Amino acid sequence: MENNIGTTTTTTLLEQQQQLHNQQQQQEFFISLFLILLCSSIWGITNPFLKYTTTKMNSLKDLIFNFKEHWKFLLVQIINWSGSFCFLLTLSYTNLTTAVIGVNTLTCVITELTDIYLFHQKRNNKLQIYSGIGMIILGIVICSQPTTTTN
Repeated sequence: MENNIGTTTTTTLLEQQQQLHNQQQQQEFFISLFLILLCSSIWGITNPFLKYTTTKMNSLKDLIFNFKEHWKFLLVQIINWSGSFCFLLTLSYTNLTTAVIGVNTLTCVITELTDIYLFHQKRNNKLQIYSGIGMIILGIVICSQPTTTTN
């Protein structure tokens, strides 16, 4: 009987370790998903702002010597650079392939949505745009599912 108790204790310890490992994988998945969304949002929202603030500048020389007039551009540029820091942080939680694909595709989606809704840019093929956005998001969800190995 003592042998059965020892086996049961070992089995429950292994089960507890497996549950703890699964919980850690879930936490890392949600942290990486949050960081991918954050980085994409920062870059996706600041890209149209950079585009519209640079149309008022004539040259780099104009920006350097008249930075008081172009403070909006510099502010948006600093926020955009914070997206780079966020991306480096994302790489500590996800592999490079997932991070690059997720961040780049979602940045395109968020840039397009920002351009349409904040800057009121007209698009002719809205059905194609929204179906493409849906497929991109579906692909990211499918590709970013955590992989589990069974013994």
